[in-house]
Amino acid sequence: MDAASLGFVAVLRDPGARFGEASDWRGPLRVLTVTLLATFLCAALTGEARTSTDALSHTRGIPKPPAALVKLIRRYFPRDYDRAVCIAWHESRFARRAYYLGNYGLYQLNRSTWDWRHNARAVPVVGRVDWTRIYDPEVNIRAAAAIYRHAHGWGPWSTRGMCGG
Repeated sequence: MDAASLGFVAVLRDPGARFGEASDWRGPLRVLTVTLLATFLCAALTGEARTSTDALSHTRGIPKPPAALVKLIRRYFPRDYDRAVCIAWHESRFARRAYYLGNYGLYQLNRSTWDWRHNARAVPVVGRVDWTRIYDPEVNIRAAAAIYRHAHGWGPWSTRGMCGG
């Protein structure tokens, strides 16, 4: 349902302007204002307004993680919870023992990049992660959060494009 089907007309002319004459900026501003109000009203009347749980389109179709993971992801990614869930889903389908080509756990952390024994530059970023426990969800999520902070976002994850960033 859109504004036109509810009988809204978003075409306004400057009353002082003749047909075909250029008018000042107030005409287009009125059109924009009426269009935005009509769109908001249509969404409110039809229930098409998004709720906070589906505000990010990339989270649609992703199941809610198990309760234990929700708690951990909320703790380590409080400001970017939806994207953190999306990344974990696309990286591992929430499988804590996921492994693929040297990438481990929920966030598919690459050992050759982030293990301090292989790469001394990893220490200031993730600390001395115990890679024998990398399948532990808390260890994996904590290391992912450290990488996220260091990179100022989801740049190190190839699935970031599927998650809106």
